[in-house]
Amino acid sequence: MFQKSLIAVVVLSALTGLTPARADFYLHPWTNQNQEKQRLELTATGNYYTSTQNFDAYGALLIPNQLQRYSRFGTDLTAALGLTDRLTGFGTFSWARTQVDTIINSGSSFGLTDQTLGVNFRILGNPNGRPHSRVSLDLQLRFDFPGYNNATSDLNSSPWLGDGSQDLTSGGFVKIPLFQKNERTLLLEAGLGYTYRSAGFSAAVPWSAFLQLIRPDKGWQVSLGLTGIYSLENDSTNLATLTSTARSSGTAGSFMTNAVNPSLTTVSGQLGYRVKPSFDVIAGLNQAITGQNAPTGLQVFGGFQARLGGAPAVLSTLQLSPAEYGKANQGFVHYQGVEAKVLRTNDRLNMIKIDKGSNEGIEIGHTFDIFTVKPNREVGEAVARGRISSIKADEAVLTVTEYFKEVWIDEGFVARRPIE
Repeated sequence: MFQKSLIAVVVLSALTGLTPARADFYLHPWTNQNQEKQRLELTATGNYYTSTQNFDAYGALLIPNQLQRYSRFGTDLTAALGLTDRLTGFGTFSWARTQVDTIINSGSSFGLTDQTLGVNFRILGNPNGRPHSRVSLDLQLRFDFPGYNNATSDLNSSPWLGDGSQDLTSGGFVKIPLFQKNERTLLLEAGLGYTYRSAGFSAAVPWSAFLQLIRPDKGWQVSLGLTGIYSLENDSTNLATLTSTARSSGTAGSFMTNAVNPSLTTVSGQLGYRVKPSFDVIAGLNQAITGQNAPTGLQVFGGFQARLGGAPAVLSTLQLSPAEYGKANQGFVHYQGVEAKVLRTNDRLNMIKIDKGSNEGIEIGHTFDIFTVKPNREVGEAVARGRISSIKADEAVLTVTEYFKEVWIDEGFVARRPIE
C-alpha cells in the first residue's frame, strides 16, 4: 500500500511538470497540510491585507503613480482529511472583497478568489503515533485555480481579484522536534517547493520555515517564522515591455497582480489558544520585509481550527482504559507493587527500557503504564502503555502499544504494572 501510494504521488508530480505556485501566493504561503488517518481538520479565517507600495526590481520601495491604497478583506475555509495512514487530501475555498483607491477615483470588487485542491503524502515518520515526537518528511502537491474572470472585471471597470493563472506546486516539508518539557514541544518545520504558473508567468520556488511551540491538550500555541517565493525569472509574458502601472492596471499599479518575476520574503507570526484538544482559536499577522517586483504590505488574520475524528488509539487486550483520550490512568484503581524507572527510549521502534527484570517477577507479556514525573519528583499522569517484549534479570524492554498523551517519554519516568 505504501509503495503504491508513493508511486501514485511521484507519477502525478511528473505528469504535472513537477509543480507550480498560486495566483495570489503572496497571501497563501506554502504550508504543510498533513493529517492523521480519519481526522478532519477545518480552519476558518478572516483576513485583512493592505498595501501602498511595491518593491522594485532592485528591492527598493516604489510608490505607484496613481495608487493610494490597495486593500483586501477575505475569508478562507480549509478542510484537510486524513484518507489513510499516510495520505491526506485538502482544499481551500476563498472569497474576498478588494478595494483600490487612486488619486482620481476608487473601485471595488468581490467574489471568489483563487481556490485550492491538493494531496499530502507522509514518507517518513510515524503516521499514527505521537506526531510531534520524531522527525517527519511529507510530500505535497497543490493546484490553485481562479474562481473569477479578469475580462469581466475589465468590462465592469472593477479591480482584479488575482492574476488569473493556474498554478501547480509540488514539494516537501521536514519537521524536527527540538525540545520537549512539561508537555510543551518546540518544533522546527521547513518546506520547499517548485511552482509552475500558466499564462507565461515565471515559475517560482515557494519556501517556509517556522518555529512552533505546541501544547497537545490545552494552552497557548505559538508559531514564528518566514515564508517566501523566489522567482526563477523565466517570465514569457509581454508585461515586461510595459510600465509598472500599465502591467498592473487591474490593481492601479500594485504588484498584487501581473508582477514580472516577483520574489518576496514575509515574516509571519501566529498566536493561538487550544481550548481543548479538538479546538483552537488563532490570530496572527504577516509583514513583507524584502522583495523584488512584488507588493509590500501587512496582513492580519484571525479564526479557529476544529479537529474531528482521528484514528482510535491502539488498546491493549486488557481494555482497562476509559473512553476519554489522554486520561487512561483514571480507570485504574490498583497497581502491582513493582515500580520501575525508564532507563532509555527508542522512539523510532516504540521501545522503552526499564530498570527491573525477572528478578522482580516480571515476565514476557506483562503490561506496564508509563507515568510522567513532576519537577517536585511526584508521579504525574499516565502517558503510554506497553508490554514486556524482552527481559533480563535486572532490566526489561517494553514495546509501546498505546499512547495516551502526546508527550516525549524521558529517562526517569515511572513504569507501573496494573492489576490484571
